[in-house]
Amino acid sequence: MSACYASSSNNRGGGRKYNGSRGQSHISNTSNYTYRGRSHGGRNSYNGRHNSTNSEKPQCQLCGKFGHTVHVCYHRFDISYQNSQNNGTSFIRNQNTIPTMVASSHNPTGDDWYLDSGASHHLTQNEGNFNNSAPYTGTERVTVGNGKHLSISNTGSHRLVSNSHSFQLRKVFHIPFISANLISVAKFCSDNNALIEFRSNSFVVKNLHTKKVLVQGRLENGFYKFPVLHRNKKVAYVGVRNPSTFHSHRLSPVHNKVELWHHRLGHAATDIVVQIMQSCNVSYERNKAVVCSTVCSSCQMAKSHRLSTHLSTSRASKPLELIHTDIWGPAMVKSTSGAKYFILFLDDYSRYTWFYPLQTKDQALPVFKQFKLLVENQFDAKIKCLQSDNGGEYRSFMNFLQQSGILHRFSCPYTSSQNGRVERKHRHVVKTGLALLSHASLPLQFWQYAFQSATFLINRMPSKVLNNNSPYYTLFHKMPEYKSFRVFGCLCYPFIRPYNSHKLQY
Repeated sequence: MSACYASSSNNRGGGRKYNGSRGQSHISNTSNYTYRGRSHGGRNSYNGRHNSTNSEKPQCQLCGKFGHTVHVCYHRFDISYQNSQNNGTSFIRNQNTIPTMVASSHNPTGDDWYLDSGASHHLTQNEGNFNNSAPYTGTERVTVGNGKHLSISNTGSHRLVSNSHSFQLRKVFHIPFISANLISVAKFCSDNNALIEFRSNSFVVKNLHTKKVLVQGRLENGFYKFPVLHRNKKVAYVGVRNPSTFHSHRLSPVHNKVELWHHRLGHAATDIVVQIMQSCNVSYERNKAVVCSTVCSSCQMAKSHRLSTHLSTSRASKPLELIHTDIWGPAMVKSTSGAKYFILFLDDYSRYTWFYPLQTKDQALPVFKQFKLLVENQFDAKIKCLQSDNGGEYRSFMNFLQQSGILHRFSCPYTSSQNGRVERKHRHVVKTGLALLSHASLPLQFWQYAFQSATFLINRMPSKVLNNNSPYYTLFHKMPEYKSFRVFGCLCYPFIRPYNSHKLQY
């Protein structure tokens, strides 16, 4: 951290005016320094004092007198000392340094904070600004623009309270000999998950994610002053009938009290917060727009969930124009045929479903080729588009689909709802199949036959999506034969006499 310093008095002579803004900003571990300045009379070394004219002498940043700096000033340990000279000093900012205010043409209070886009750390002149402070035990020192090293007395944290929001400053250095408190813009944005927009006469602090305006400040005396509530502001007690039972603390007059109580109650829902505020007789703006105007970033980060997906009302105009597909599995129990998966092919036009058991996922492509030959031959039509999720087993389809002229549509990653039609068909098949197994009291290894029967039945059930027609009727244009149906798992006596080994065998 460094400072650029210049006097506002005119230097019309032939000599070069003292300027300590030539050094690169850094935190140094040494207190040894040298300065070699060029004046009108030649070279001289600098060790705190000059014997020359006022225009060529350094000026103390504390008392304002010429001929010495704050490092050797008699008043450097006098905390109650106030400079009575108003010498009109001002500051300039240099791109090669990190500006730190070491003198000012006005007298800032101990609660005034200024934004510094070049500073690497937060600095304060008043130890009372710390929420919790500890003596600094490190060896680093703060280097200002004229090469001086300022000692760090304490370190701690500070909370900036404005009218509408509060901000945390972590790792603030206490430097007794600076004349104003400085906010490092980089650390401020990092500590508070925020961004700052600078304008010609003002600045705006916004939330990094929602871009909501948190606080606005203005330019004062050439510096961006952060709007904070000073400690002489009165303490506000909200919803407390006996303030003596609580510790006194500074509260900002929040325009939306619901936001404050939302934070107090552990980020509860707005209706719960309002109900509790009413039970405590806390007055608040009852306008619904004001109550619900705040977006809590903490709630968005911790309680976020996917927005609901609207059901699609689109439908293909003819069979095989769009085929939905997805793989289910693996099953915890292998079927009697060794299958652990099954794949469904759903026609978007008729909602007719084809069921194929799979032992492994890599069988998906050969099964699709078999399905393609079957349906294109039976219905004298071509499959135009195949829609699936972004699973790895469907990436092997790419070359074959390109060669066959079939368009392949993927759903977005982790968005299975975009492949919702076949996903819902999976759930329908599995639930119906499990009901068949339960009614027949069959073990789970017969799930393949139960799911095949469930698919057969679902294809022949009336559907509201099809105006109470069945997928079978929509695809084949004839009614299914319901009288041939039998209960899954019912008792039957198969005729196996041709397989008998002798004539007396049952």
